[in-house]
Formats: sequence, C-alpha cells, structure tokens
Amino acid sequence: MSEFEDIKQHPNFCAAPWYSFYTNGFDSLRPCCVFQGTLGAVAGRSPDEIMDSEELVELRSKILKNDLPKPCIESCIKAEENGFTSHRNRMNTWYSDLKNGVTVEQMSERVAYLQYYDLRMSNLCNFKCHFCSFENSSSWFDDANHLPGEEVFYSDPVTGNHVPTKKKIWKATVDFEKLLSDNVEYLKYINISGGEPLLIPETYKLLESLQNHKKFDVVISISTNLSTIHLDKYNLLNQLRNFERVTLSASLDAFGQRAEYLRKGTNWGTIVSNWNSLKKFQREVNSKINLKVHTTVFNLNSFHALDFYDYIEKNFEPDGISLNPCSSPEIYNLDNIRPSMRRELISHYEARANPFFQPVLNQLKSINIDHFSEENFSHLRKIIFALDKIRNSNFHKALPEWRDYI
Repeated sequence: MSEFEDIKQHPNFCAAPWYSFYTNGFDSLRPCCVFQGTLGAVAGRSPDEIMDSEELVELRSKILKNDLPKPCIESCIKAEENGFTSHRNRMNTWYSDLKNGVTVEQMSERVAYLQYYDLRMSNLCNFKCHFCSFENSSSWFDDANHLPGEEVFYSDPVTGNHVPTKKKIWKATVDFEKLLSDNVEYLKYINISGGEPLLIPETYKLLESLQNHKKFDVVISISTNLSTIHLDKYNLLNQLRNFERVTLSASLDAFGQRAEYLRKGTNWGTIVSNWNSLKKFQREVNSKINLKVHTTVFNLNSFHALDFYDYIEKNFEPDGISLNPCSSPEIYNLDNIRPSMRRELISHYEARANPFFQPVLNQLKSINIDHFSEENFSHLRKIIFALDKIRNSNFHKALPEWRDYI
C-alpha cells in the first residue's frame, strides 16, 4: 500500500477525502475548495453516495500511495514548500483520527463519513475582485463579456470542460438542508463561502436548519467580503447568538482606495462599520465568535501587504490573520512580476522583517527569473487597462507603486 506505516510519517497525507466535500453553484464535487478540477457532480447523491463515489475512493487510494494528483501539488504542496499554511495542513489538524494515531493500512479500510461541508451555494456576489472570475462572482459576468478575447464559461461538473454560458447567476441544485438532515449525526464542520454568502438566502436557511436540529456545537466558518451582515428578513447576528464555535473571516487584501480598486464594489467605510458591529456583537452577546481576516497575497497587492497588515492589526484587532498565496488565475500570482520588481520586493520585505510574511519572501526568492514570461505579464497589463476602461477606474492612481512597472 505505502512505504509509510504510520499515517503521521506520510509526508503528503491529506485527510480531506475521508471526511470532507466541496461543491459550488455549478454542483461540482471536489474534496476541498482549493482542488482544481472536478470529481463529478454532487446533485442527486446522498452523503454516503458522495463519500463512496468512485472518484473519492480513487483519490484516497492515490494519496495513501503518495501518488498525489497534480491539483493537490499545485494547490498545497508548493505553498507549504514556501512556508505557507496550506489547506491540507488545516484539514489534517481538524481530522481527529490523526491525533489518535492510525496506520496507512487502517486508513485504507476506514469508512469515510461526511463530517465537513465546504459550500459555495451560488456565484451571486456584489464584488468583482481583480483575481476572481465569473464562476465565483456573478458581478464579473458583464465585465468578462466585454474583455477582448475573453469568453464567459463555467467548468462542467462531470467532464471539467469549459462550457460557454449566457446565464449570469448560478445556484446549486443540491438540496443542502436535506443533505444536512440526512447526515446530521456525523456533521462537525460547515464552511460557507461564495459568491458572497451573506447575500445568498440559502446561507441563512442553512443556519436555521442547524438551529432546528440543535446543532449548536457544529464548527461554522463563513467567509465574507463584509459588505453586509443582513439580508431582507434575515439578520446574521441574531442567527449566530447561540452557536458555540463560529468564525467569521473577512476577505480583505488592502485598505482604503486600494481595497476599492482591487475588490471592485468595496466601500471601505462600510467595511469598517460592519466590522465594528461584529466586534460589538462579540463583546456584548457572543464572546465565543472568532473574527478573523483572510488575506490573499498576489502581485498587485504585494507592495501594500505589509502596510495593510499593520493597519489591520492596529485598527481591526482581529482574532487572527491568515495568509494565502494566489495560485490562480496565473497572471496574478507572485511569479508574474518583472525581475527588477522582484528584487525590489525582496529588499522591501527583508527591510521590514515581519515574520508573518516570511512565506512571501521565501516564494519571491524561489522564483526562477529565467522562467519569467513576458507573455503572461503583457496579458496582465492588457487585462488591467481593459478593466480600467470598462469600470472607469485608474490603476496608477489607485496603486501608484506600480507606475514604473506597468
């Protein structure tokens, strides 16, 4: 089965396929949110059918043999090599069986129970962040249609092929409340993202369903752009009063005018106001709620990231900040910067000497400048200025540090 007897000795083991699944507004089945590609469709499958699916069984077998699929290497292993905490690291931390000690043979025979739901119930979103796409934000639809040479498509959940579409807002056909009810005995974790989950009614209905089942001990994590904390008759804070283990992660990568440019649709004043409301709720109503900031570092915010971190620490006082490297779209990752800018960035990060950003510094230093693609960089420049024209925005005014490079 494997050269490793104890699963803890397995250098690349990932527990996700044993207890987790991810799906989105297009019904795609994946073991987690960072897995690129699809393992089929979720719609019409029960929890047992999902975990016993041929695709997940095969993936579990490959992992135990240390024969990792390319999506796992690209998404997690490369991030870990630079010192980032990967999604694989987090999934292994949450999987309790690893703490008890199990062998590879035992893992091969272990029944997989669906304990962790990672849900993107729709692509509905009011933001159009630079490094996002139509599949994750309905607001990208019109802009993508106007970009030269671009085509709006989604990934077919069965074949993985790109399928052109004229439909702007997608919503999963999965009955999430039934999926929860059928598996409530084993449910331990729910992660909800989007789209923007706090604009999606199904988010609030799912929280209602958890309340009805009295599952107040389930670990709930919601990632939000923080543009709102209520929807019509639903109020997020009222719904979270009785839950014991909740984390709200604000997806923020910059502040002020840079935030409003990079995450188009942002009103920074609204972000601050909503964060303050959450902090007040934490102080006065439910001290068990965790308020965190989740940051993606990519080429366009790379100079600003250090100042952003200092600003958030001082003004937001979050319970934690997580750092995620941008791996897709490729034109936005840290590899896609000119060698001269890379040298300047390395000096910038070394001078500030913030250990939190050591993984970023590691990645910058590991870049092979001989592999720099002028074609990719030119494509980035083309997209930036095309979006400026569509959105009536100004890249150099919002991010003046890039003036000498683009």
